[in-house]
Amino acid sequence: MAERKTIGISMRVVEASDYEEPRDALAHDWYPFLDWVLGERANWLLIPNLGAESVNAFVRGHAIDGLILSGGNDIGDCPIRDETETALIRYMLENDLPLVGICRGLQLIWRFFGGELKPVSPEAHIACRHQIYPTDEWEAIVGNTEPLSVNSYHGIGLSTVSRPESLITLAITDDQQIEAVRHHQAPILGLMWHPEREQPFAENDRRLIQNFLLGEQD
Repeated sequence: MAERKTIGISMRVVEASDYEEPRDALAHDWYPFLDWVLGERANWLLIPNLGAESVNAFVRGHAIDGLILSGGNDIGDCPIRDETETALIRYMLENDLPLVGICRGLQLIWRFFGGELKPVSPEAHIACRHQIYPTDEWEAIVGNTEPLSVNSYHGIGLSTVSRPESLITLAITDDQQIEAVRHHQAPILGLMWHPEREQPFAENDRRLIQNFLLGEQD
């Protein structure tokens, strides 16, 4: 059996009730999802919000092979997380390692490559479901272009006014919001929905994430 890879996952910052101290946290629905996607091929590692210099040393010391930027916290609301995850994107790029951004993670990737963010309709994008329409680029990865129903929990979207040339659209919504992208060269994927919140988990999500993080599909 091939040696297991190590996949890191970032965490949101929360304030504990009755305690004046910030804490790093990851929603429990990530654990069964990671086990389902990674299986016996990889272990996962929680990445604390340490700031740029310390987090680089942390991931280098643990020799991570891939990274997921999880959702939660709007960009700008938690500077230590913004700094940590921006450093992580740069580290993954410099070391040609795979990166998957979920919701906020996609937004940060978009910003990192020069894009801007914008508010989106709360009725159409917060705590609801909607259709997404895959592009031909999606078909090349997953194998189909049928419309899909996904969850939506974001009030911020990706502005196409300053669209990064390095990011290729994989899926859009009825109101032309970008829901998924990949980098044109580096192994980087971004999804605006939360695959870990789907019940049951979606096979398309598994195939997408396996393709980028593990370089394979079942």
